[in-house]
Amino acid sequence: MVTLRTRRKRAALTEKLRELGIEQQIKPSRRKFANTPSTYNGQTYDSAGEAQYAMQLDMKLKAGEIIEWTRCEPIVIDDRCATCNAPPSEPCIDSRGRAMRGYHRDRMTYTPDFWIVPAQASQSFRDYTFSYYVDYKGSTVDKKTGRRRAPTETALWRRKMIQWRKNVPFELRVAYSDGVEKVVCSAQLPEVRAGSRNVSNRAGRTAGAGAD
Repeated sequence: MVTLRTRRKRAALTEKLRELGIEQQIKPSRRKFANTPSTYNGQTYDSAGEAQYAMQLDMKLKAGEIIEWTRCEPIVIDDRCATCNAPPSEPCIDSRGRAMRGYHRDRMTYTPDFWIVPAQASQSFRDYTFSYYVDYKGSTVDKKTGRRRAPTETALWRRKMIQWRKNVPFELRVAYSDGVEKVVCSAQLPEVRAGSRNVSNRAGRTAGAGAD
C-alpha cells in the first residue's frame, strides 16, 4: 500500500522533472526494476534518472565538455556464436550463409545506455578511440555501512562485464543516481582498438540523439 507521504514525494518529483522538460508515463507498465519510463526531447528512456542523464549530456555538449553522444543498440560481447560460430565483431550468419540483421538467441549481447565522445577527441577527425560507453543505474547507499546497492547489478550483469572486458576494447562506465560515476571495464590499448573498429561501428548509434 502506497502511503500519503510516498505519494507526495512522487508528485513533487514529477513536478520537478516536468520543469526540466522530462515527462513521466502516467500509467507505467510493470517493469522488472520498477522504473518509470520518461520522455526527454522526444525520446523515451527507461527511467527518469536516465532521461536526466541525457539532459546533462546535452548541457555538456553545449559547454564543449563532449563533442558527441548517442544512444546505443545491442553490442555482441561473447566469444563466438554457438549456432554459426561468428566472432564478436561479425554479424550472425543464417542457414543460407547470409549476414543477419539480428543475432541468434544464444548470442550474448549488452546494451549500454549512452556512447560518448569527450572533448579530448579531435573535433576535425572525430577520433573515436577516446570514446566510451555509459550505463545508467539507480542505486541506494546504506548510511551506516556506506555500501552501495544497485538492484540491476545482478549475477548475469557481472557475467556480461567479464565478456565485455574480453571482447570489447572500449571503456564502460556506470553512472549512479547520486551522481557518482565509475569505470567498470577499462579501455584496451589504442593499437588493439585500431583493429576493432567494427566493434565501435556496430554499437548501434541512434541517429539524431545528441549529435551536433
